[in-house]
Amino acid sequence: MRTRDIAAGLCLGLVSWNAAHAAAVVSVAPQGEVAQVRQVTVKFSEAVVAFGDPRLADPFALSCQGAVPPGTGRWASDRIWVYDFRESLPPGTRCTAKLRPEWKPAAGAASGAAAVAPLGGPGEFAFSTGGPAIVSMQPGDAAEIEEDQHFLIRLNGPAVESTVLANARCEVEGLGERLPLVLIGGEQRAQLLKARRIRPVEWPRLLIARCERPLPNNAALRLVWGKGIAAAANPQVVTTIEQRFRLRVRAAFTAEFSCEREKANAPCMPVIASASVSSTPPRDRPRRNVVSRSGRRTTYDNLQSPPAAAARNGARNHGPITPSTTTSYPPRA
Repeated sequence: MRTRDIAAGLCLGLVSWNAAHAAAVVSVAPQGEVAQVRQVTVKFSEAVVAFGDPRLADPFALSCQGAVPPGTGRWASDRIWVYDFRESLPPGTRCTAKLRPEWKPAAGAASGAAAVAPLGGPGEFAFSTGGPAIVSMQPGDAAEIEEDQHFLIRLNGPAVESTVLANARCEVEGLGERLPLVLIGGEQRAQLLKARRIRPVEWPRLLIARCERPLPNNAALRLVWGKGIAAAANPQVVTTIEQRFRLRVRAAFTAEFSCEREKANAPCMPVIASASVSSTPPRDRPRRNVVSRSGRRTTYDNLQSPPAAAARNGARNHGPITPSTTTSYPPRA
């Protein structure tokens, strides 16, 4: 009798130990709202399959709402299962992964003595891509921009334009108002995208935008991708998190001239007169070298026009040059 009691106790203890040490799902990614989803990863607490067996089944079944790119599941190791989508999921997508009822982890898979065992941890999880998010922008964060800068915005999927106009904006330091974004469309947009050699298949995810009016020089700017921007694939799904990009408007174009005079009202002495022109145009913008008949050389940004006085003096445009621009009189030979 005593021997049977001891044996029964050992059996109960072994069952309790196995239950306490059963394989379990320890982490799942992604979960909740994630803008960029290309892969789903499930990690188990221990080996649950005999790794290397080509007949390994997928432990979870994945179902998604909306137009979702195809994908396949695979075992990355004996305790990590991944599902790879062929492309990133578009905004407005909701997915649920459920444990397949017929799948059971193999206890002792690492040692080769596999046996069916219960699985602990969650058997179901969900995630969504939320509303449209900015993946990249040109010019990018912390860049120096022009007063009438246009932005090339790349999204993780198409957005409803009316919601972009209502919820995206420019915030300028020192101004008490928010400037809405203006979207460039039609033939002008098509020509700009073609000029940058962007494939037409990418166009639905791209926006060309600018602030509603020119920006003050040397001002700090925040471009805000706000809450409430809807996904074109599922307009009921909107952004719930703001994205902010900080930029600065270039300094104003400046020009200075100084000379010595014999008297206060006398004309300048040309032998020792000097002039300087300075500006901070974007690096990719060419500037023009303008030389008058008298030999005076001045540099202008390609958005600037030479002063009328320079034109009257017979200024000539010498084309794009590298940054420069202090000159002296008389002109050097």
